Amino acid sequence: IKSPLVQQHRLENNVSRLLDQLIASHDRRIRPNYGGPPIEVNVTVHITTISAISEVSMDYTVDLYLRQFWRDARLAFRSDDQSSLTIGIDMVRSIWTPDTFFPNEKKSFFHEATSHNSFLRIDNKGNVIRSIR
Repeated sequence: IKSPLVQQHRLENNVSRLLDQLIASHDRRIRPNYGGPPIEVNVTVHITTISAISEVSMDYTVDLYLRQFWRDARLAFRSDDQSSLTIGIDMVRSIWTPDTFFPNEKKSFFHEATSHNSFLRIDNKGNVIRSIR
């Protein structure tokens, strides 16, 4: 019988190895399926507040959650321990992410109070979910 601490350490080592393997062969500058058809990126927006409405300048402020969904086959993996991986901001900077924009926006920024408000999950088939506030 293995202790929970030993099992936890083994799982952490396996996840670390898996993340290292995913990054080793991934070039974030190249979109998935480069040379083939463009990939489909699905987007959802959850608006939490609309404030600072100005009728004079026709400006307003929106606080929202932006979720993006896409598949990057280069990020598919095999693991007996994990069916998906939730990764931190350092890892997010190492993989390709879509360049989503809002036409006619005047100013935008990502919410970073206390921490970078970004979440990214990759499943074993390479399906990616990214949520940003």
